[in-house]
Amino acid sequence: SAEDVYYSGGSVDFEMTKKTIDIKKNGQLIFGSMKLTAEHINLDTTERELYAEGEPLVEDSETIAGVNLGYNFKHKTGAVQEGVTTFDDYYYVGDEIRRFPDTTMKICGGKMTSCDRAEPHYHFWSDKMKMRMDDKVVAAPIVLRIGNVPVFALPFYFRSLTEGRRSGILFPSFDFGWSSREGRYIRDFGYYWAA
Repeated sequence: SAEDVYYSGGSVDFEMTKKTIDIKKNGQLIFGSMKLTAEHINLDTTERELYAEGEPLVEDSETIAGVNLGYNFKHKTGAVQEGVTTFDDYYYVGDEIRRFPDTTMKICGGKMTSCDRAEPHYHFWSDKMKMRMDDKVVAAPIVLRIGNVPVFALPFYFRSLTEGRRSGILFPSFDFGWSSREGRYIRDFGYYWAA
């Protein structure tokens, strides 16, 4: 079934023979609940694919930003280069973020942190990270880095994103620093057993 696509930009070119729409200069595209903004958007209506560059930002059930973006409307899959998204007060940054029809995201070369700085004070780095919205985050291997200095590593990481009490390692809020009484410290790291 056909679905409406709304678009705007500084210039919009239709290529009737190729069935493409090229949107430049502050491009915006709205498809269902998804809103995309970028400097340049190219939509192939035959293949039902779009490509965006120039700080693409997708707002839908989750928000994803990056450098380049590709999305397939038919399969409801997409990929973002140098992407960043947020969920449950954490930032997930990756060399590449892929989204699948079930809203699962795979993050390659990823960082996970609650620090909102462009260069976070600390982050957990993982070569492979998988996030299922409202379910869990799994990563392997995972390395805690303060700045860019590796502090410790684990062969894998699991974090439940479901609500309610459950057993597991508590994700630290990382109150770390130095005091004259305690010296250097990292607080709020622990394990909780829900009985």
